Amino acid sequence: MQDIIRKPLDFDFIFLSYRESCADKNFLDLKKKVPHAKRVHGVKGFSAAHKKAASIANTEWFFTVDADSIIYEDWIKNSTVKVPSFDGCVCWKAYNPILFSSYGNGGLKLWNKKFLEELRSHEDVDEKNKHLKIDFCYDNRYIHINQLAGETDPFHSSQASFSSGFREGLKLIKDARFDTKNDVHSLPKENKAAWIKWTNLTLLLDRRFSSWGSFGARFSTLNLLTIKNYKETFINQIDDLYSLQEKLEKEFGKPFSKKWLEYYEYMGKCIENITGIRMCTIIRDSRSSSFLEDFLNFYKKEGIIDV
Repeated sequence: MQDIIRKPLDFDFIFLSYRESCADKNFLDLKKKVPHAKRVHGVKGFSAAHKKAASIANTEWFFTVDADSIIYEDWIKNSTVKVPSFDGCVCWKAYNPILFSSYGNGGLKLWNKKFLEELRSHEDVDEKNKHLKIDFCYDNRYIHINQLAGETDPFHSSQASFSSGFREGLKLIKDARFDTKNDVHSLPKENKAAWIKWTNLTLLLDRRFSSWGSFGARFSTLNLLTIKNYKETFINQIDDLYSLQEKLEKEFGKPFSKKWLEYYEYMGKCIENITGIRMCTIIRDSRSSSFLEDFLNFYKKEGIIDV
């Protein structure tokens, strides 16, 4: 069976939201571009929310759009979609303007209904699918497309920013290809570059919510590297992650306070000692990028990332 070429608007678009403060605004944006877009809101659990999306989709293949993401109108109007000849998922890249980074996080996804209805992942995982306990993307039928379809901005609240950083910090340092803490350096360069940016480049004076993303990335990374039998599935408990951020803010204060920065730097030193990968504390505003070239060139010269 050959792949089929279609236009994006031939498919259903399902907008997924839970507790995101930007959700209503972003759904209105999507409705302007895709009038037939539908919404799944407030379903607890990543797997459960996606299965609910499959249940309301009228097309065999359908898109899901994360609540903190915006899909480019030009992509919707002018792109074509190659539908795989097998049941699975196709994921496009999303641009993160805070991290100067583009990868699958927050990206548009095209799902096959049968694949998603049968998939056991996240909170729905079983012994057969235990490699999917923290993300769908570790299934071999999950295909990544090297093309931008939109932007993602998970930094719309302290809790959301921390939760996103926590999840990405753990997922990126704990790559699907390894299970031991000694294999940190085997991370693919693209994942390593994204992890470095999450743990270093999100301290923005004029966007303090984003700084919680970097704090969260260091926090989960350090937990994974130092706690024996760390319960990685904690990243799937969004309500618990929100509560954890609130507890940490009570303990360490708001971003850039003395206690907050001291612990942020402490986490960085611990991670650097374990991994050998340099950690920096860079405070900037969202318009300044003069430091960026020197900072990333350091990692390029070390052979850690390609930039």
